[in-house]
Amino acid sequence: MKTRRFLPIAIVLAAVAVLVVATIVVNPSPGASSAGTDTRATTFSAAPNGARAIWLVLARFLPRVERLVKPLETIGPRGGDAPDTLLVLQPTLPLDTGDAARLDWWLAQGGQLIVAADAPWLIVDGEDRTDYLARHGFVLDSGERDTRLFATPGGALLLDGALLAPGDYEPLFAGPRGVVGAWRTVGDGRIVVIADGFAWSNERLARSGNAAWLVRTVAAWGDGRLLVDEYHLGNRTSRGSAGYVLDFLGTFQGFAFLQAGLAALLLLARRARRFGPAVDLPREKLQDPLERIRGIGALLQAAGARAFSAQVMAQLAAARARGHKGAST
Repeated sequence: MKTRRFLPIAIVLAAVAVLVVATIVVNPSPGASSAGTDTRATTFSAAPNGARAIWLVLARFLPRVERLVKPLETIGPRGGDAPDTLLVLQPTLPLDTGDAARLDWWLAQGGQLIVAADAPWLIVDGEDRTDYLARHGFVLDSGERDTRLFATPGGALLLDGALLAPGDYEPLFAGPRGVVGAWRTVGDGRIVVIADGFAWSNERLARSGNAAWLVRTVAAWGDGRLLVDEYHLGNRTSRGSAGYVLDFLGTFQGFAFLQAGLAALLLLARRARRFGPAVDLPREKLQDPLERIRGIGALLQAAGARAFSAQVMAQLAAARARGHKGAST
């Protein structure tokens, strides 16, 4: 009986211990975490290079913000609830020819593409490799960089970007060393290239006002509906609550939460001993009818209810007499 009682507690403690060990393996030091080591500019990540902060800002100030977790071929024509701007942050996966063609078509229909990248965004067609940005006149010189605060009418940006080779574009951010941001029209739409893949990272937003420029630029194009490309960062499926819970458990705060839960369960297991071992209750005995009568009589005698007793006996006798009379008739 005692073993059965503590078996569920033991199972829960073992499960929590496994989670703690797994967290230690993934996160050997309190300051590191799976989220903290993510080097991608994904809006799912709270790491310094992640972009969750700008996602929260954009969702607060723009009428509609969504994530793209499917190929670009799924983007439909502008209008209705379709996005007006596509934001691409430091893409790590290449385009295929179908995605590149669909993106060109979407731009020609009036879409705005904002790309923050300090390396070419390749188009893969079998053995062929071409740069999507270079195809539209934006050639990145990854060997040269310029770090400074650039001021424009739409707001200032703190950039640590590569330089753009001279081309047929309109400069946005230019310094003595060269251009780090520019735009050009494509059909009815336009491409904006910022040669800094982490211009809107969590770390950069913590020490600059870069978010204001992006909000103004997106809001001024069409109705301000935005789509953030997560597909080319390797996020091919939408994430539910479980994904955020796992991210939390991988952080220092999540590790502390697991430790507190384990301590609470140990405390409950310890305090449960104060009740002592389980005791089997005796089997219920059948009650003797005479015992009940004797108990009632003792109660009436102790209460001194002689008149009440006589009245009850008279009523009982009368009821029995009526019963016998009815039976004889």
